[in-house]
Amino acid sequence: YMKILANPLDETSWIRALTLWQGIGPGYAAKIYERFKKEGKSINQFVSSDVSGVFPVRVQAGYSVFQKIMRAITSEISGETDIADIVERILDSGYETHVLATYENAKERIDDIRELVNFSHDYESVKDFINDTSLQEGFKGETNAFSFSEDAGELVLSTIHQAKGLEWDAVFLIGLCDGQFPHSKSSNSDAEMEEERRLFYVAVTRARKYLYMVHPALRYDYQLGTVSAPRSRFLEELASEGYEVWRASSGTLDLEDEL
Repeated sequence: YMKILANPLDETSWIRALTLWQGIGPGYAAKIYERFKKEGKSINQFVSSDVSGVFPVRVQAGYSVFQKIMRAITSEISGETDIADIVERILDSGYETHVLATYENAKERIDDIRELVNFSHDYESVKDFINDTSLQEGFKGETNAFSFSEDAGELVLSTIHQAKGLEWDAVFLIGLCDGQFPHSKSSNSDAEMEEERRLFYVAVTRARKYLYMVHPALRYDYQLGTVSAPRSRFLEELASEGYEVWRASSGTLDLEDEL
């Protein structure tokens, strides 16, 4: 959906988005795209059109969900719209329901999508965001996404959910501040906080040799803007003799006293 926003004439993205919905096969998806291209309307104008009687009933049922999502993300969207808001609109307009009804690992897929929000605030346009995240196949929710060779010296960007069962010689955990990890939504539930703590354990055990746990001094909050970023409570729970502390200062790293 976001690829369609970035490039309305991206036929492949139209077909992939349309064929998610029951009743729409590749043939009718291609016909819908061709109709859009021929009419020359904006995306919002096109998906707001009444198509009753144009397509068979089984196609219209699936297309109505596609319409709902596209209307949600194209109405009142400007070049400065927060990427996180677009992601939330996609989920709330029907995609989250689709994932829950379709996939066994639905919760992990949704969590992966929501984790993208944490990386979205530095982007000023949908196109820039898509260009960067599209390079990371691991965000597609497949456990076999990491078909790479460590000997090639590749850098892998992964969510914690995607990293289950995998190991690397060196692992960097970023964003380890309260409000991000653990997520602020977990603070009101002991069960959810324990699940976050379990994920932290998963994350730190992905490293064979070197583990770097990084937390910023400031972070971006969707409602408040830039705010201070206290260290994650999970870091505070670690035995101090088990790690060294490094502090970024004036563009360099200075090793503090070993703890």
